[in-house]
Amino acid sequence: MNFGTKFSLLKQRVIGGGDQEPEELKVVRRKVQSFIPDLKKVRKAFNTWLEGAKALGNASEQMSSALQGSDVELQNIADTVAKELKFDSKHNDYAGAASLCTSAILSINKKIKLLDALKAKGDELENWRLQKNRLKRKMQEYEKKGDAEGVRKLDSELQTARSNYSSLYNELMAKYGYLIQMSDGKDGIGIVQTELIAFKHSQLLFF
Repeated sequence: MNFGTKFSLLKQRVIGGGDQEPEELKVVRRKVQSFIPDLKKVRKAFNTWLEGAKALGNASEQMSSALQGSDVELQNIADTVAKELKFDSKHNDYAGAASLCTSAILSINKKIKLLDALKAKGDELENWRLQKNRLKRKMQEYEKKGDAEGVRKLDSELQTARSNYSSLYNELMAKYGYLIQMSDGKDGIGIVQTELIAFKHSQLLFF
């Protein structure tokens, strides 16, 4: 978007009037964007857990090495813990149960990226709304002047803006609806149920 277009849309925002943002869109957009803080909290918890897992895995390796078979039972425990929590620097990932946690974090990152993309599309939709209102206002000015050619040209642009707005509106409403349904009334925590289940499974494997 060039400076001229940005200025025109800013001017239309200041002038106001015309079609307003639909209330149903406003409600679902705000709800879906409110998921992001919950997603980030879960991601932070997983990252914190992995930091502890890495330290515990390293400590277990050291314990196993120090025991040198003097306490078979304790060494078996240390070896098991190290196997599940060992960080593989070659592949930059954890081994065993801890790898499920890293997969869950990657999945959460994709969902946050999706929500960020939807926010950008929401901004684009708002621009099309302002563009429609600007074109309708300019058409009225041309009609008062009796400028038929100007009206014809603006009408063509207005139809394009309406088509683009409608298409993007339907796309966003469908995606917002899907995410809200996925959340199952639990907001951001709801859409990470799959990741939380994976994390729980990693704990069951470990403990």
